[in-house]
Amino acid sequence: EKMETGSESYELFPNPIINDLKVKNASTENTTMQIEISDISARVVYRSTLSFIPDGIQTINLSELYPGIYFARIISNGQPSKSIKMLKE
Repeated sequence: EKMETGSESYELFPNPIINDLKVKNASTENTTMQIEISDISARVVYRSTLSFIPDGIQTINLSELYPGIYFARIISNGQPSKSIKMLKE
């Protein structure tokens, strides 16, 4: 699932998530971003800052989250992306 924050572009996969969520920097620049994952009651259950090289991929272990529906968003340069719905199996 692609996400954009201003000029930055990221890809989150797989969806549904088993244990690990991968975040890919689709930019040609080194970037730093924050990712937030919220449950269906809008409570932030995961937050982290990630640094990327161009086309770099970071892996986030989400095995501690209960199965269900979550919403992920990225904040880069103070600009939040739209939230995307993700299923955790």
